[in-house]
Amino acid sequence: MLLNGGAEGLNQLSNALFEKATQGNVTAVIYYLKVRDRENWGENQPESLREIPPLQIIVDSMAVKGQFMGVLKGGNKGYRPP
Repeated sequence: MLLNGGAEGLNQLSNALFEKATQGNVTAVIYYLKVRDRENWGENQPESLREIPPLQIIVDSMAVKGQFMGVLKGGNKGYRPP
């Protein structure tokens, strides 16, 4: 019926679902709302994207080199390599 009737079959099914929902069939109500009003009732709604502000990282090469040299000389006991 749906394959041969196409739009007519879909119309009949939609009407039947709507009738069940308006008669208080909870499953039909839930399905109808999830399909027809996805913004408010749909599942797996993606979280709105938030823009992350740009981040600038400045590395003092002398400070890094100084820590590295301290490790080579046996200093910087708190340092743990990854």
